[in-house]
Amino acid sequence: MHPVPKETHLIALDWGTSSLRAYRLRAGGQTLELRSLPWGVMQLPEAGTGKKDGFEAAFEQACGDWLRAAPATPVIAAGMVGGRQGWLEAPYLPVPIDVTHIGGNLSVVRHRHGQLIHIVPGLIQNVSLPNVMRGEETQVVGVISALGNQAMLSDQILIGLPGTHSKWVHLRCAEGHAELAHFDTFMTGEVFAALCGHTILGRSTQTVAADRKLTQQRA
Repeated sequence: MHPVPKETHLIALDWGTSSLRAYRLRAGGQTLELRSLPWGVMQLPEAGTGKKDGFEAAFEQACGDWLRAAPATPVIAAGMVGGRQGWLEAPYLPVPIDVTHIGGNLSVVRHRHGQLIHIVPGLIQNVSLPNVMRGEETQVVGVISALGNQAMLSDQILIGLPGTHSKWVHLRCAEGHAELAHFDTFMTGEVFAALCGHTILGRSTQTVAADRKLTQQRA
C-alpha cells in the first residue's frame, strides 16, 4: 500500500444492502481515491462470531490503511449501515425537515480500534402510506451543496434519484434554507430486474440483445 497523503480530510462510506463504496476526500470535497467492495450489510465477510464482526472486517478492508496513515481523519457513513440490520441503527428523522438538521443528528459507533464512525440517519414520511429512505438523503444534501446559492433562487426543487427503489424528492427553499418537504418512492429498478429475469418479456429482450450482438459481430 502506498502512504496516504496528509491532504486526506474526510473518509465517506456509501454502505448499502449489496455493496460498500469508500471515498477518501480532500478538504474541497474532491475524491482522492475510491474503493468498491461487495460487502453490503446483507453479505459481510466472515470474521469472528460476534454480530458486528463482519462490519469490523469490511470497514478494515475499506479504509483501514487510510486511517493508519491519517488517524485523525473523521469518518461518515450513509445508507443501510444505519438500518435495523446495520452496524448501528440510526433512528429515522421525520419529514418535512430542514436539510441542515440531518447532519446535526448523526449516530456514532466505535470501531474496535477506537475509530468513531458517524452514521447519517434515514428519513421517514408519516403519511397515509409511510415512506422511508436511507442513503438518498445524503445525496440530496450533496445536490444542495453543489448548487450553492443557485438552490435558493427557486422556491421549489425536484430531485430525481434513480436506482433499485427510485426516489423523487421535493424541496422547498426560502430565506436561505432548503426544506425536504416530500418524497415518493418508485420500484423502477427492482421491477425492471424482475421483468427481465422472470417473465416472457424478459426472454424477449434477451433474444433481441443476442440478435443485436450477433449482427454487430458479423458487421
